[in-house]
Amino acid sequence: MTQYMSPGADSLHNLAGRYYHFVRLAGLGGASAIFMGAYCKYVLKEIKNEKEQLDSQAFADVANRIHFLHSFALMAMPLAHYPIITGSLMTTGTLLFSGCMYYRALTGEKRFQPFATVGGFCLIAAWLTLIF
Repeated sequence: MTQYMSPGADSLHNLAGRYYHFVRLAGLGGASAIFMGAYCKYVLKEIKNEKEQLDSQAFADVANRIHFLHSFALMAMPLAHYPIITGSLMTTGTLLFSGCMYYRALTGEKRFQPFATVGGFCLIAAWLTLIF
């Protein structure tokens, strides 16, 4: 007879060990991604110029997609070979890249765009650290 053992309430906590803060950060990131997606949808529909509205929406969509994807990926950081390095690069990259894209979408200003590039490189580096 096969015996089924239900996982304990803290099984994810045990699996993540001392790197559980990345799981919490993933929760915060996911919640803020939902908020920012809804906020951008609401604010950007008020733009009267159709071209500006489409451009702003494109920046907001990219920001939100990257924000969501990397918030979800943070849950796996406890499983990475170098969780602190990978998680720090991913968090920094998400903040810089998505933050700059959200800013551009909501204001139309380009002054922080170079930081989006830095954020993109941080995200690439974070994914590459999973190889080693």
